[in-house]
Amino acid sequence: TQMRISVHGFIGYAIMSAPTATDALMLASRFIQIRVPFLQLHFSTMQTKASIQLICEDLHLEPLRQEVLIALTVGILSMGKALTGQELYADIECDFPKPKGFDKYLKLINANVSFNKPKLIAYFDKSY
Repeated sequence: TQMRISVHGFIGYAIMSAPTATDALMLASRFIQIRVPFLQLHFSTMQTKASIQLICEDLHLEPLRQEVLIALTVGILSMGKALTGQELYADIECDFPKPKGFDKYLKLINANVSFNKPKLIAYFDKSY
C-alpha cells in the first residue's frame, strides 16, 4: 500500500504546496512529532549537501525500530519524488546492521545505503 502525503491532513497539504523541496522538508521537520511522537527529523543545508537525520531514541524494540526507520526513509524519498517530479538520489547511512531481506527496499529508492554508521542520515543534492 502506498501512503500519500495528503493522508497527513493540513500538514500534508502544507508540505505539498511548499514552493521547494527544502521548504517542504523544513515543514516536515517542524511538525513530524505531531504525527510520530517518538521520532525527530533534523534537516540541514549548511554543508555542501543537504541532509536529513532521523532520530528515534525512544523506540528500542529491534527489529521494529529498523523497519520503522526504513519505511520512513523510503517514504521521504518517495514523497520527494512526488513533490519535485524528479527521481531523488541520496547517500544514506544507517545506524544499524543490514537487515535480512533489505535488498527488496533498494528497488524502491535511488540510493547508496551503508550500515553500522553512528547515525541515520541521508545526504542529497541541494538542487532538489
